[in-house]
Amino acid sequence: MGVRVIDGVMVSVEVRVIVGVLVIVRVLVGVGVLVIVRVLAWLELNRKVFKAHPEQGRWKEKDLSIRLSEDWFDAAGFFLVEEDQQIIAFCWTKIHSHSHIDNKHHQIGELYITGVDYKYVGKGLGKFLTILGMQHLARKGLHQVLLYTDLENDRAIRLYEKLGFTEISRDVMYKKA
Repeated sequence: MGVRVIDGVMVSVEVRVIVGVLVIVRVLVGVGVLVIVRVLAWLELNRKVFKAHPEQGRWKEKDLSIRLSEDWFDAAGFFLVEEDQQIIAFCWTKIHSHSHIDNKHHQIGELYITGVDYKYVGKGLGKFLTILGMQHLARKGLHQVLLYTDLENDRAIRLYEKLGFTEISRDVMYKKA
């Protein structure tokens, strides 16, 4: 990986070819990368990927802005995969502090949000990004990684199990019919 200036912003760039799809992974070095077009493009893909999710699929610019201003936000842990300058996949990592919801624990890494455009599902991008996110968290010295996924997302669950994740709990959401 090398640091370069792209669109006037310093970013780390790693190029990989995955099943015939040339992808450029931009490691965001500063929040400034996610401005105007990038915010709208990322939000559009996020809503598309999570359209059936009652919360995630309805994010607006304000929702993203709130998370970008959180203490846990680390731009170096937000990965975008692009093809022809279009965001086609992403992985956003998060580090939970030593206390979370009144529980004391070691810092824990999270694969906060991972999404792949449906046109690119099955090409290995989800696996690539999951491993990239885990490697990023390991470089930060974290020995535990958690993630949340929809119970109906069989493909993701199979991937996570192949990578050594095990189910530790289930959260249930209800909505009024």
